[in-house]
Amino acid sequence: MGSPSNPNHDESGFARLETADGLEVLVRLGTVDDEKLLVEGFEQLSDLSRYNRFFAATPHLSRSTVDHLLDVGADHVVLVALTRDDRGGSRFPAGGIRAVWLDDEPGTAELAVTVIDAYQGRGLGTLLTAALAAVVAEQGITTLSAEVLAVNEPMLGVLRSFGAVLQRHPDNANVITARLDTGVASARLPHQERTDLLTATTRAERTRSTATEPS
Repeated sequence: MGSPSNPNHDESGFARLETADGLEVLVRLGTVDDEKLLVEGFEQLSDLSRYNRFFAATPHLSRSTVDHLLDVGADHVVLVALTRDDRGGSRFPAGGIRAVWLDDEPGTAELAVTVIDAYQGRGLGTLLTAALAAVVAEQGITTLSAEVLAVNEPMLGVLRSFGAVLQRHPDNANVITARLDTGVASARLPHQERTDLLTATTRAERTRSTATEPS
């Protein structure tokens, strides 16, 4: 499974969410300090999962890619999902999702999701998409867009389940573009889980803002 993430991390910024098949995960905002977690998760991806995520053979993460994926700010949202061992102690990466605001399309953000191979097929991609939609909708995003390889049927299935509009990319026949409504997607989260998630992310944002304020 790989090395566990820090088991002593404060859980006040986490929300406990559950997939349709009963997988429980702890979801929180990603931070610039998540490099160890990012690398740990990447090492657990198969070659196919890496190809589907980065659209190219990716044997390792370059420094520039790591910096890009860890970039969080006013126009980015990153959510990470962790599982816990049987004793409820150490945490392990299960997946992550990010949204980047599109400058040329107000109200729209582009999403990208990754699920560790060991947790694929358990509804985590669906859960993370609904969770991301709930968080970004609170920030004025009404539409999520995505580009997905045409051979990545599992992710296309996730997007179809949200009623996304799918089209062949005009410049690349191997890529499908998708657009989905954040209101429709976020409604897939049970009310209490949505409330817990928004409470946790708001608390984490407030803590982050306080930490970055000049003294």
